[in-house]
Amino acid sequence: MKFSQAQLGTRAERSVEIDVRGTHHTFALRPLTGTEEGIVLERATEYATAKHAAKVESGNPLFDLGIMLHSLALACVDVDSPEGAREAFWDNGAAQIADSLDTEQIAYLYAIYERWQGECSPTQKAMSAAQMVDTLIGIAGSDGDDSFFDRMPLGILVSCLRITAKLLVTSPEGRSALTSLSDTSTSPH
Repeated sequence: MKFSQAQLGTRAERSVEIDVRGTHHTFALRPLTGTEEGIVLERATEYATAKHAAKVESGNPLFDLGIMLHSLALACVDVDSPEGAREAFWDNGAAQIADSLDTEQIAYLYAIYERWQGECSPTQKAMSAAQMVDTLIGIAGSDGDDSFFDRMPLGILVSCLRITAKLLVTSPEGRSALTSLSDTSTSPH
């Protein structure tokens, strides 16, 4: 059977709550389709260009902000709208998000969106302990090669950070290093 004949279900949603200027809001995040990702890239390019970004590419703060704003504008849906015909949560899209939220809130919501998008992805979401150890050893020996971070889903990165933190705080050497970092009596002030 061709895909055009397949019946599609509803998109997965994750409920999100946030306080904005003292008011509590609840909405849902949904993963974006390839078409919507294209719209995000197009609008982020327009946003960065309109703001006179020196380079309109990933890594430029204006382009990256445009990606976050336009992704959230499409991914955030009103939970009070009909399930089969979700409406956008932000009435005026990216402009309303930029005007209503500070950059920390935008980055926070975008991180939740990225993680949800990753959880809905068919790509690898978990690693065995052996794979994780091999990955951490590879990162340690990469000498500044950050390509691992570019190709790993956010959930795997979170797992790597959590395991690394646990290793650090549970080993005597790690605790000693942390203690020396937080010891203000040895700081050069």
